[in-house]
Amino acid sequence: MNPLTERGQRLSVLIPVFNNQATLDALCTRLREALNGIDYEVLLVDDGSRDESFSTLKGLAAGNPRLKVVSLSRNFGQHPAISAALDYATGDVIALMDADLEDQPEQIPSLLRTLREAGCDIVYTTKVGAAGGARQLTSELYHRTFSRIVGVAVPRDLGTFRVFTRKVLEALRAFPERHVLYGPLMFYIGFRYRVVSAERGKRPARSSYTFGKRLRMAVNSLVTYSDVPPKFFAVFGLVMVTLPLLYAGVIVWQYFVVGSRLPRGLTIVVLLVSFLAGMIMFAIGILGVYIFRIFQEVLARPRYLVDETVNIVDRNSRDRSESA
Repeated sequence: MNPLTERGQRLSVLIPVFNNQATLDALCTRLREALNGIDYEVLLVDDGSRDESFSTLKGLAAGNPRLKVVSLSRNFGQHPAISAALDYATGDVIALMDADLEDQPEQIPSLLRTLREAGCDIVYTTKVGAAGGARQLTSELYHRTFSRIVGVAVPRDLGTFRVFTRKVLEALRAFPERHVLYGPLMFYIGFRYRVVSAERGKRPARSSYTFGKRLRMAVNSLVTYSDVPPKFFAVFGLVMVTLPLLYAGVIVWQYFVVGSRLPRGLTIVVLLVSFLAGMIMFAIGILGVYIFRIFQEVLARPRYLVDETVNIVDRNSRDRSESA
């Protein structure tokens, strides 16, 4: 039985695209075959690709009105591209996946069935056959750290591939921050969820999600969802205030009770001063990150800018028709 048709629902498949020209033709073909009999749309957001991804998408969408394309004015990043997809999605149920074919379209009906049968709002996937080496190590470290920060047990090897209800989509759209990260945010907002394993497909090309991008995402998660850095320096400051008082107490005790003084010399003083100066500058840098983040939020700049769309009705007119 089709997992959607008995309820008359529509599926929106959201896919951020960045330099994925090599996989787009196969991706769209496999989506069409996997979603046969389902009322669906596929919304592909080209995030300023430097290859011919957008031209390929335009060609594919020309012969298929179910394929809808949004081209951003430049590369804004994966999560702003996801934000654009969420803003344009019209479905009752949403599927989010990558464009590199590691997330296999054939698994979408199974995820939809789990969403319906479990009566939950989100179905996450963990990757079976995940890549080893440094990539897996950094991914596991990130999830473990984030789990401790938010107090939620984030599953190991959690992937982008997931399905969720319109209720979750509307909740995600209610968060206006500029530096949005939808992976952590979806755990932050709660809702009932299930986690299932999904066989990982073979990626035909090297991932564009480099170590540097992963590191920036980890820093953004730490700054956005945690007060650990300022708390650390508050505790550190308290310790550094306490230690000199203890040191002064030792000096007074030795002078009046033992009758001796501590060895003289500037070495320990220079080391302490240098250490404290370095920590102060580091703490100021941490505060600067938070202040700059506040500054960016106050500016309220858009997360993304759209250059061109294909097969998409004007969003303003669509919103007016939905409200009517």
